[in-house]
Amino acid sequence: MREYSHNLCEKDVTFGADNRGRLWTDGGCDGRFQVCYTTRKAVCFDDSECGTNAECSEGNCRCMKGYFGNPYHLCEDLCTCSAYGDPHYRQFEKKYFTFNGFCKYTMTKFHDPHGNCSFNIEVKNEQRGSRRRVSYTRLIDVYMYGMKIQLHKKKKVYINGLLQYMPVKLVHQNVTIYNTGEYGRLVTGCGVSVLWNGKSEAIVMVPRKYGANLTGLCGNCNGKDDDLVTRDGTDVSGKRNYEVLIGESFEVKDDTGFQTEKCETKAMDDPCTGILDQYVEKMEYCGMLHIKNQAHSPFRDCIEDHQDLAETLYASCRYDVCAYYHDVQRRNKIVCESLNSLAAECESRGVIVKWRRENFCPMACPSNMKYSSGVGGCPATCLDPYPDPAKCLFPPSEGCQCLPGFVSSGDNCVPVDDCGCESKMGYIPVGVSMMTLDCSHVLTCNFNNGTGSLITTPIKLHCHQYASCGLKGGKPSCACKQGYFGDGVNSCYPLCNGKKCSDFAHCEDNRCVCDHGYHGNAYIECEVAGICYGKKCHRNAVCVNYNCVCKPGFIGDGYHSCQKLCNGHSCVKYAFCDGHNCKCRNGFHGDGYSKCDKIQTCGGRLCAKQAHCINDQCMCKSGYYGQGATECTELCGGKRCVGNAVCIHGSCLCKEGYHGNGYFNCEIDGQCNGHSCAANAYCRNGKCQCRPGYYGDPYIVCRPVDVCNGKHCAPKAICMNYQCTCKPGYFGDGYVKCDSLCNGRKCEENAYCYKDTCQCNDGFHGNGYIKCETKDLCGGKQCAPNAKCINYHCVCKDGYVGSGYIECEELCNNRKCAKYAVCVHGQCQCRDGFHGNPLTRCTRKYNWQISMFHYK
Repeated sequence: MREYSHNLCEKDVTFGADNRGRLWTDGGCDGRFQVCYTTRKAVCFDDSECGTNAECSEGNCRCMKGYFGNPYHLCEDLCTCSAYGDPHYRQFEKKYFTFNGFCKYTMTKFHDPHGNCSFNIEVKNEQRGSRRRVSYTRLIDVYMYGMKIQLHKKKKVYINGLLQYMPVKLVHQNVTIYNTGEYGRLVTGCGVSVLWNGKSEAIVMVPRKYGANLTGLCGNCNGKDDDLVTRDGTDVSGKRNYEVLIGESFEVKDDTGFQTEKCETKAMDDPCTGILDQYVEKMEYCGMLHIKNQAHSPFRDCIEDHQDLAETLYASCRYDVCAYYHDVQRRNKIVCESLNSLAAECESRGVIVKWRRENFCPMACPSNMKYSSGVGGCPATCLDPYPDPAKCLFPPSEGCQCLPGFVSSGDNCVPVDDCGCESKMGYIPVGVSMMTLDCSHVLTCNFNNGTGSLITTPIKLHCHQYASCGLKGGKPSCACKQGYFGDGVNSCYPLCNGKKCSDFAHCEDNRCVCDHGYHGNAYIECEVAGICYGKKCHRNAVCVNYNCVCKPGFIGDGYHSCQKLCNGHSCVKYAFCDGHNCKCRNGFHGDGYSKCDKIQTCGGRLCAKQAHCINDQCMCKSGYYGQGATECTELCGGKRCVGNAVCIHGSCLCKEGYHGNGYFNCEIDGQCNGHSCAANAYCRNGKCQCRPGYYGDPYIVCRPVDVCNGKHCAPKAICMNYQCTCKPGYFGDGYVKCDSLCNGRKCEENAYCYKDTCQCNDGFHGNGYIKCETKDLCGGKQCAPNAKCINYHCVCKDGYVGSGYIECEELCNNRKCAKYAVCVHGQCQCRDGFHGNPLTRCTRKYNWQISMFHYK
């Protein structure tokens, strides 16, 4: 436990919990920032003295990672949901889905009918870069305690529209907001906390006691498999477009001021086409996340125990990198963000991974800060310069932390003496001015006698006739009245088709358009032509959504370079395009696509690739063999291959046209134990065999497996006896399609497999294993009114009787009336003109007098 003091340090007082003789003192220090220790007794010596789900650390009880609460009594499991990438959502129950919506959506929501812990957290997405179908998380809005807390880009914080400087401390609402490592952290008294990196990643943590009543994109946290549902509770997990259905159902009104002209969801096909998949698997892209690279990945210990997590994050990284592959700057950011997400997930599971390098995803820290893989969960701030670690409920995390003797102030770290001022408007850093809410005074925090001092200056504001004192950009100023937009001082224009245009924009044909000489999104921001979000683009780049993006046919960061693609590919440094292929410049060697290394001479001659110079002799590097001056071949599974052999998947195999053992001898094809092998066959152990991908008699003919008796087989089918047959576990004709069996059984036409059960498609009914018909047919026939279909037969409903196909008459007090009888008040009665037993038979009445008259 560390304390700061101006007093002198006492000497030779040993702290009882330390068995290594360290010195701890009651007093203080003779230097301003000298660290002194306290003789305060240790609270705990081992984990058994702490509460449930807590551990003893440095003499104090702390909640374990992933838990929240009082470490001396009970730490509860937290439900965690995150949004990251473009954007991918990891729900509370650890399900993942991708939703590229450009609007505002409910991330998670909870209603507390008995207390003050209701909350609503909404997420706003935006388009970035050159991909018009891809969105990113732009900001987070938190509605709680009757307030609206906005977490914007660059970690800007707004409370009820007013810009705040971190740290923020609202005593009455029990809310604090401060910088911790890479994230800004919002903490509430109800146990709800939000992490936001100011770029594209948001993490929401909620106590599990709220779990059953949570709703939103994050799903619930009840421990059940019921999270892929829409706002009204409809389960769409079996739908192909379930991600869009869930996302659109949670769309809310966009009141952020960053509305797009048209709010829509755009579906996106798999962006990984052609050879992009091969590039993505490389270690410099998403390879560290791939299970097959586990042995060489710094995440190997985490991947080994959490393969499902690694597979999911690899899929997300793969999707994003392919989507932005030709946008180098954004692609590199995506790689680092994906690896950072995995590192955070591993850390929450107790596995700390040090994966950053100086030349790979380095974390650049501002002045007075340094990088640390374990920044304290409750760092020192200007409002709390000496936090008690024993009271901190949050675990350490990766990021930038203040140097010793410095504390957090806004986005910076300053000496304690340079801290700003507290005011009714919130914390104000030194040198910053802010107008009061009524625009009558300006508050300025200045140095006075070596400390921050608040100075109040009265002002008189002159606003436009259609403007008054209000909030503009989060700061009190002249703001146009409702229904108008402008700078509030010189201009206030009517809204454009109900929407506000940005500065340097005007309304034209009911659409916001940037003024002449400006460009950008006229609803958000218009910049001077040639400038993109304050920066100048390369001559072969254009500004797209405030990012410089190389034009089609070029690749680069968009700011400093946009190199012309070479036949659809980019050439590396020290390479040029000869019109068709990338080639290394003179003095360099390599393929031109992945690298061009400088050629070094060794004893007056050049060494082969994968060789280095030792004592003026070319020697093959470790893992390679051969003549270092001419050729160095990579070992194959640690062994050498013989001549006319190649290494395939770690095994030495004879080249095309040769056969034998690739480690000892490869002979020319032709004879195999006295026999000639057919084309597309080879000799193995004295016998001819068809090559992989071919079938047939290896001495006569070997045909491609995808051609069967002159016809192509369907995917998941094989050729047997010259007929296409579905593989085990699939059914179909073998030529057109082979569908997967459903738990070992075949689904009928117009049915699909859902949770290992065949179910009829929408608009159909019946038994998914036998027959699915349109809802108006039953066994191919139509049922009568008041009838239903059971096992493909029309049967009258309860309370009715009949054939089910022609008619279904209503029973009378559960009894059937006879022909020519009707039901009256629950009793069968013969109709007028008929008589008899109404339950058995009703016959017509005759007038016998009239009948006899006719016989006379």
